[in-house]
Amino acid sequence: MHGTSRWFPVIRSEEIVPRHIAFVQLLDEEIVLWRADDGALNAWENRCPHRGIRLSIGTHAGSEIVCRYHGWRFASGSGSCTLIPAHPSQVPPKAARVRSYQIRERYGFAWIALGDVEGEPSLPELDGLPHLTLRSMTFAAAAADVAATLASEPGIVVHDPYRAVWERMGDAAPMLLLLQPESSAMTTLHAVAGNDLTGAGRLAFLRAHNAWCKEIRPRIVSEESRSAQASR
Repeated sequence: MHGTSRWFPVIRSEEIVPRHIAFVQLLDEEIVLWRADDGALNAWENRCPHRGIRLSIGTHAGSEIVCRYHGWRFASGSGSCTLIPAHPSQVPPKAARVRSYQIRERYGFAWIALGDVEGEPSLPELDGLPHLTLRSMTFAAAAADVAATLASEPGIVVHDPYRAVWERMGDAAPMLLLLQPESSAMTTLHAVAGNDLTGAGRLAFLRAHNAWCKEIRPRIVSEESRSAQASR
């Protein structure tokens, strides 16, 4: 599956905190993510259907998002407008609805599909294992360039344009490297490992991953630079 017909991780679940509106970008689409007070997770187009104002600057009201411009309120789940403050006695039109996307939570991430997709997000390498989400990185590079650099790294196998598996030396379980194509020139790299390390072992693992992040960044940027020069 490619493009809109697949699930993409876009943010770690722990980053979608109560009464907060998170903002992500996927395939040039601006999306807001927010968790209602009852736990329901929403992924909406970052645009009020009234005047097009970004909902990311709105207010989280528990079970609704309130647009900052005219105060229109939109309900968790349906995205339907529940109140137009300028006309409080008026029933909002059915067309006053925020565009929503499919969203799931698995492996410590929130996943979004922009189009129709069957099934659930799946990382077979981690099924039955505990998992530890790691630092994400964003690059000014196309997903294809990031994937190409990962494929050149020892021990990393790129399974498709957006997913790679790294059998890290000394680790008991694999690490999954997942690409979120924000746009044609911007990519976020997420990572999740199949372990349940605690204490000093966990700290050492996190430090090792941070060190790798620093090492890989200039190589990805260099690869992107070479690709840009070759296309001229």
